[in-house]
Parts: sequence; structure tokens; C-alpha cells
Amino acid sequence: MGQTRRDFLRTTAAVGAGTLAGSLGFPMVSRAQARKVVVWWNRGYYKEEDEAMIKIAQEFQKAKNVDVDISFTIQEDLLKKIIAALTVRRVPDVAVCFYNDWEGVPK
Repeated sequence: MGQTRRDFLRTTAAVGAGTLAGSLGFPMVSRAQARKVVVWWNRGYYKEEDEAMIKIAQEFQKAKNVDVDISFTIQEDLLKKIIAALTVRRVPDVAVCFYNDWEGVPK
């Protein structure tokens, strides 16, 4: 005997319910696996400042099991970079620039 319409609908409903339950049970799995923090930091006046920031980033990376992408830029260029990022809405997770508080934040 062939498959009836009722059998077909029953099978389709079961597959649909299983798919829905599976997708609700594991939301955003790919996003949870990609753990990365992007940091734009003001370049220090001395190389020891930058080395200390790299050490802090490495310790944070180790403690939190997250990839830290830190980049250093001189403050005049960093302000322009931050404003451009705000304009196109592609900002980093953390941005530290000495000019941010009175020039970057209002934007």
C-alpha cells in the first residue's frame, strides 16, 4: 500500500518539529565559537607602555580563553579611525584614545 496524505503530513510535521527543537536547543553555535575582542589602543610615548598593554592583553586572553586583537595607532590617526568606524557602524569592542572624551564620544 502507498503512502497516504495523512502519513505524509504526519512525517512532515515530525521532521519540522525536530528541526525546530534542534535549532532552538543550540542557538548561535557559530557565534559562540568565534570569541574575539578587537582593541584599538592609543600608541604610547614609550615602547614600554605598548609592551605593558600587550602583556595585559595576553594575560586577559589566557584568563578568559578569548582571542585579543590589539592594534596601536598614534592618537591623531586613531581619532580619525574611530570617527570613520562610528560613521559606518563597524566599531571595535574597545577603543582608547586620549581625544575620545571630548571629540569622539559626542559622535
